[in-house]
Amino acid sequence: ALKYLCNVASRVQGSITVGGLSKGGNLSVYAATYAPQDVKSRIKAVFDHDGPGFNLNIFADEQYAEIKERVCKTVPHDSVVGMLLISDEKYEVVSSTAISIAQHDPFSWVVKDMDGFKKRSGTTHASRATKAAVTEWLNSMDERARRQFVYAVFTIVEGSGAKEVGDFFRRPLHKFHLMRKTYKTLSPSDKHLIAHGGKQLLTLWFKKLFAHIPPKEVD
Repeated sequence: ALKYLCNVASRVQGSITVGGLSKGGNLSVYAATYAPQDVKSRIKAVFDHDGPGFNLNIFADEQYAEIKERVCKTVPHDSVVGMLLISDEKYEVVSSTAISIAQHDPFSWVVKDMDGFKKRSGTTHASRATKAAVTEWLNSMDERARRQFVYAVFTIVEGSGAKEVGDFFRRPLHKFHLMRKTYKTLSPSDKHLIAHGGKQLLTLWFKKLFAHIPPKEVD
């Protein structure tokens, strides 16, 4: 992403807007943070749409401080992906017509008028519980275990043939069948990590969700 940003900057003149959705938003923040000064000085804004945070100490880096005020993060009101990992960015919460993880689809975000998205005062209790549970869960694992878990999960996801989140809502039972078949091909250690890690994460999520039941949330 950093190499791409520098390559594009060398081909165009004037100010630059950097942005992306999901991992693209995460990469946009990273690329803008570590861009050379001649490129960074031209960056007008960095749009991070429902992108996950980082498991790095990037936010304590003075290079991040140089672009911090230009970062604009947007998440849907029941955000899951945008709440993952560590994030130091301010964010705006927008309404979505979808539910839970399906809100990751930006075409479900409600456009109010010419001023932009319909805003909300904050994310839902479930969204905040997800962030707290995943953060605690990741902090309980060393880097090797986290890496192994992520690779195992993505192996299963790739086995479904899905290329994006929306694909899971097309023939979901068939996708689940393919993922189950892929799971059976994993090594014993990967299977154990997925089963144990998944159970641990689910337990933490319910613990965070029911630790404090908030009053009914309104727009």
